[in-house]
Amino acid sequence: MAPPFSVSTAQNCLRYWDLADSLKINMIVALWCGMEPSDTGAERLSTHCMDAKRAAIEDALYSGRLDYIDEGIPTGDGTLWMGGDVTELVQKNRLRIQRDSLRRWFDDMPIDDRPSFLYQEERIQQELPVGRSMTSALSAYGDVRG
Repeated sequence: MAPPFSVSTAQNCLRYWDLADSLKINMIVALWCGMEPSDTGAERLSTHCMDAKRAAIEDALYSGRLDYIDEGIPTGDGTLWMGGDVTELVQKNRLRIQRDSLRRWFDDMPIDDRPSFLYQEERIQQELPVGRSMTSALSAYGDVRG
């Protein structure tokens, strides 16, 4: 009997992450580390590498190098207070980073660490049999970004 979750299943799930235009920091760190965000559990999973990646993302947010969506901070009366400081939004997990901004940030990095969840075309190219074109692969893959 095959295990319920395999590498090919993980790769197939990446195409659904392709549909998300923005992601939470914990999701980005998990995907960057090759994990499914749900595998990290409700509590923030922490390794030295994950902590370093999270710190890099937070520093990019604080310095304005990443665009984000303010999800608002819940108030006592049940409304959301918008326009909070980025530091508070990070601490309270109340922001989402825009995919296009994240990809530009990775493109500008001085190290070659391009996470496959952001680079669909590279992911497909790595999976292509020799001699198969990117166009036919995107058609077969179901180019989810249209």
